[in-house]
Amino acid sequence: IKRCHGPCENLVSHEEYNEVIEHVVDFIQGHTSKIENEIVAKITELASALRFEEAARLRDQLQSIEIFRQKQKIVDSSLADRDFIATANQDGDACCVVFKIRDGKIIGRQHFYMNSVEQESEQSLMTAFLKQYYLRADYIPNQVYIATEVDEKEAILEWLSQKQKANVKLFVPKQGEKARLMKMCKKNAKLLLDELLIQKQSKAEYIAGAVKALQQDLHMENPPKRIEGFDISNIQGTNPVASMVCFVNGKAAKGEYRRFNIKTKSTPDDFAMMHEAVLRRYT
Repeated sequence: IKRCHGPCENLVSHEEYNEVIEHVVDFIQGHTSKIENEIVAKITELASALRFEEAARLRDQLQSIEIFRQKQKIVDSSLADRDFIATANQDGDACCVVFKIRDGKIIGRQHFYMNSVEQESEQSLMTAFLKQYYLRADYIPNQVYIATEVDEKEAILEWLSQKQKANVKLFVPKQGEKARLMKMCKKNAKLLLDELLIQKQSKAEYIAGAVKALQQDLHMENPPKRIEGFDISNIQGTNPVASMVCFVNGKAAKGEYRRFNIKTKSTPDDFAMMHEAVLRRYT
């Protein structure tokens, strides 16, 4: 069905198959111009050799790439590879957004959430994110634009350059088209963070059906979103222990469970033991 070059059957040479793989990698990374130039050169070569059927297949590939490229908006007139990174933080949560620009086109956007960042500045957030993000990145462009300066800038630049095996530079855009792109990146980070905070607020306000039913059955003014229950157990009247379980919004919160070794009574007396456990819990 002509969907595979058949490398396992030796229908293509290693060189031809490696060329296909390189094209796939370039396409994923957004370097479509490079692929188009190579296909055009190949079509000319095949046509000169009167291999018109193969040239026609490549022509169809070229048209597909052009259709795909036309759907992408060119945002950088220099047609360079760049990453734009911005952060937004509020109430201990943060969102980091990466715009991937390849051949002057935005080919993708990634976003990542961070929590427990109440004590972090925007500069320290950006520093931490750069280290985490590019630690696993398979491609680092030569130019990375960030919303704010970072700590340990020289060390980070040296690390990025060594990892990419090319000179990588960090910029904080102040004006022009790059500043406008950064503004758009910041806006995306803020919108995504707002969505996260709304989801967290909705989750906090959600009341499970079982909790609502319990509130109604017990004629309670407010829903019992947190319930703690106690029980006493012993081994044939010795080694008494009180246990406490906890349910939050109808779900077991096992991290809140507690156990109390009874100290005031050594003989069976559930009332006294319960009194001790409740007193120790709430005082």
